[in-house]
Amino acid sequence: MPDDTAKVNLLLKLGEHYCSLENDKALMYLQEAFTIATSLNYTEGIGKSLLWQGRVYYYKDDYPLSNNYLDKAEAMLKTTDESNALAFTYFAKAVNSRIRGDYIHALEMFKTIGYLCF
Repeated sequence: MPDDTAKVNLLLKLGEHYCSLENDKALMYLQEAFTIATSLNYTEGIGKSLLWQGRVYYYKDDYPLSNNYLDKAEAMLKTTDESNALAFTYFAKAVNSRIRGDYIHALEMFKTIGYLCF
């Protein structure tokens, strides 16, 4: 398959599928999606690959690294029309904050989701 946005989207779907099942396989797909999306300057693909890599690290219980990826995803996705992906990024950040006992930040993230939806 040629390196294009369709390939990036397929790799993202595979990475999302394996996210909680086989972390290393998911990371392989998502990192390849990130590389191709970066070479194509495909901002949506870059943002979503960062988002799902953050989720993989959530499932690996590495919350600081997960937040690092989610912060980068947020910055990318804010420049796109992908409000669903951006809302999910805030949700993931809220869950990480809640797990780490930072309830105030978790509430802020949940409120941000509400602003996106309305």
